[in-house]
Amino acid sequence: ETRNETEGIFLYFTSQWKRHLYLSTKAFSTMPKLRMLNLNFSTFQECDLQHFPRKLKWLEWRACPLESLTWDGNLLDLVVLDLSHSKVKQIWNEKTLNMELRGPLHRGNM
Repeated sequence: ETRNETEGIFLYFTSQWKRHLYLSTKAFSTMPKLRMLNLNFSTFQECDLQHFPRKLKWLEWRACPLESLTWDGNLLDLVVLDLSHSKVKQIWNEKTLNMELRGPLHRGNM
């Protein structure tokens, strides 16, 4: 059994690379120690925030192509959320609106 000790990932793609990459958020479900995730300019063929680790503290996804990011309260330790220059119009659903936020939550310039 291998243990994934990854604590941070930084992805930055130019438009040239986007045409050739097919990313899935499923890979993040095997990284329980992931604390910082920078997905700037990344596009996912399959994007399910339920695959993001519960202990994630920093999520930066500038130019996120999605219009909605919702999750069922699994990101309770999230302190920084930067979605600047994104197409996101909705972040919370009914369950996450009622969750207690710990620490400052930065949404960037949406």
